[in-house]
Amino acid sequence: MPVKIGTSGWQYRHWLGTFYPEGLATGRWLGFYAGRFDTVEVDSAFYRLPPTDVFARWCEETPEGYLRFHAGIASPRPCYGRRALSSWASRIAQTWPEEEADVYAYFDNDSCTCAPHDAQRFATACAREGLRTSRVPARGTVTLCE
Repeated sequence: MPVKIGTSGWQYRHWLGTFYPEGLATGRWLGFYAGRFDTVEVDSAFYRLPPTDVFARWCEETPEGYLRFHAGIASPRPCYGRRALSSWASRIAQTWPEEEADVYAYFDNDSCTCAPHDAQRFATACAREGLRTSRVPARGTVTLCE
């Protein structure tokens, strides 16, 4: 079993000259990063869903998919709503056809048990898009906080 090692993000100006070669255009940083690491956390999705063209560009520059879900805005907070999870599943299906790459999706731990709950709902959304997923808790087995 390989252990995937990466960093939380790649867009750090202070890495220019220490990790990125001097003069490397910022638009080429992700491709450079992906040549040295095989996973990266995308923090910006916490604040807003990236536009489809940005998401597609990331896919072109990286060999596999990796998503980390920080916290949703549904109730109870920090759960994700069905629409947000379905949107991510749709983008994955359109961008990374299953036979081309593995896609990693992680949900942050929280005190309301949203992570396992959302993982199960996300797996359902992926199945609707024709994607296979790893195992997740069975429906109805996760109780959210009040």
